[in-house]
Amino acid sequence: MKQIAMLTFVAALSLSAQEPWQLKLKGTLTGGFHTYSDSWVGKEKGNVVWNSSLFLDAQKQFSEKFRQENSLALEFGQTFIKEIDSISKEKTWSEPQISSDNIDFNNREILTLAAVSPFFGFRAQSSFLNKDTTNTLVKYGNPVNLTQSLGISKKLLTKVEKQSLELRLSAAAKQNINREMKTHSDGGIEWITAYEAEHKKGFFGYKTNLNLYKALAVSDSALRKAKMESVDVEWENNAWVNLNRFVVISYASKLLYNRYFSEDVRVQNSLTAGFNIVKSSDEPKKE
Repeated sequence: MKQIAMLTFVAALSLSAQEPWQLKLKGTLTGGFHTYSDSWVGKEKGNVVWNSSLFLDAQKQFSEKFRQENSLALEFGQTFIKEIDSISKEKTWSEPQISSDNIDFNNREILTLAAVSPFFGFRAQSSFLNKDTTNTLVKYGNPVNLTQSLGISKKLLTKVEKQSLELRLSAAAKQNINREMKTHSDGGIEWITAYEAEHKKGFFGYKTNLNLYKALAVSDSALRKAKMESVDVEWENNAWVNLNRFVVISYASKLLYNRYFSEDVRVQNSLTAGFNIVKSSDEPKKE
């Protein structure tokens, strides 16, 4: 009897392992420029801006009650400004300035139960390029922010096509690793609201993610007051319109509040147009 049960378990695992991954890949390349003639009167400066992004989503239901979700978001862009030398009066292009720089990896292991789904999550955030305090030496992949979370999630709008709403509540542990500074850690409570909607044929879409984090314990005494007396806010919004299969107009905004970095709310907005490539394992195959 035990042998039969074991064979049944192995067979179930082998069948679930054969289920394909749900994959989605999206890449964009955008750019723009402004130029002015030598006779132009004014303070405006010519500039060239480019930005690239890549998003990969990989999900798999290994069994009836176990699911794994992974996502990787990469973004990098630069701005070049045409300046006039104060002495020679000649126009020269400045050194490239970073306009966007982001590495964000998320992993979740989920028990898909009926009422709520317990999960373990891991998130790693960093940058491609980061200059030191002297603004001269470039450090790659610095700083690194790590988050481990253990909590429950609930998906709503599951019966609505091309829409999803998920609420998550978890205990979280965070580490900030900076090669120029002392590593510090903290732990607390994290709340995430994630909503996504897309046109049935993919002509346009909208995605928002609100992350609230309240620190309850901080390893560095110098940071303890600032981090424990406030709530960290990270709110991202993305909207896009596909003009055709390859050309896209997109708008992105990010709102950040963290007293460790600044007393003020920080906001970033961008409106871009460029080339777009989307590949998904859910796309119907051409015969």
